[in-house]
Amino acid sequence: MKKLIMFLAALVIVLALAGFFLLDWGKKENKENLAGGPLTFTELTAVRGNELHDSVFVKLVCATAGEPRLVAAINECISEKLGGTYTGSYLDAQALVDHYAAQRQQQQADTRKEFEVQPEDVEYYNRIKGYVLYETDKLVTLQFTEEGYSGGAHGWFTVDGMTLRKADGRKLVSQDILLSTSKYAPDEEWAAIMNQDLKKSLDIEGKTDDELMDELQLLNPEMGIPLPEAEPYFTKDGLFFPYQQYEICSYAQGMPDFTIPYDKLDKYLNTTGKNLVK
Repeated sequence: MKKLIMFLAALVIVLALAGFFLLDWGKKENKENLAGGPLTFTELTAVRGNELHDSVFVKLVCATAGEPRLVAAINECISEKLGGTYTGSYLDAQALVDHYAAQRQQQQADTRKEFEVQPEDVEYYNRIKGYVLYETDKLVTLQFTEEGYSGGAHGWFTVDGMTLRKADGRKLVSQDILLSTSKYAPDEEWAAIMNQDLKKSLDIEGKTDDELMDELQLLNPEMGIPLPEAEPYFTKDGLFFPYQQYEICSYAQGMPDFTIPYDKLDKYLNTTGKNLVK
């Protein structure tokens, strides 16, 4: 009986020690997983349909390694950009890409059904691309293009992007980085840069500002040229502002844009913006 008691006591001690070491190892393992290593982006692809009709092609750069909360925050921003309907883990980037490819395919099918269009009559397609445009130790800018056709005189095309702060994955919109919240140029210097770039985009360099206004299609031209609806984002040349199709000019004139260069940008940035580009 005494030997049995001693054996059981020894077993309890061994199990207690094992539990302690397992708990300690688990804490270390959790810390290592939380650290995650350097932030890494990977290009992921999903294809639906075929080249003959109803094709969907999605190629996105997503965060695939790094501190898990940061990876999840960045991929959540990407998901929001594409519609915000993904409900899986933001650490599973391929599942996110697959989801939006399947969703776009379903949207094409729904459009066909609604308008009773047969695949052999009209070819539908949708192509989405997202990639790293610019990166520093403090921020990363992702740019997205999306094009497609689902009937009508011509297809559609969009270009926009977003700048994310690496410290926490925060998506930075104009109110986060700019002092002015106006929908128009905050001063004459900004307006001059904007007008010059717009003339270049529209291939009318050398024309006056009044002639530029005549080229544009604005709802309230007396107010001046509004800033783009899409959020600006940082590039290697400065803060970039893209207009979309039909936003300020005709389809044939394309999609003009302008950039406030870094050597002119400082006075327009708030503290958050300045800390990002120091």
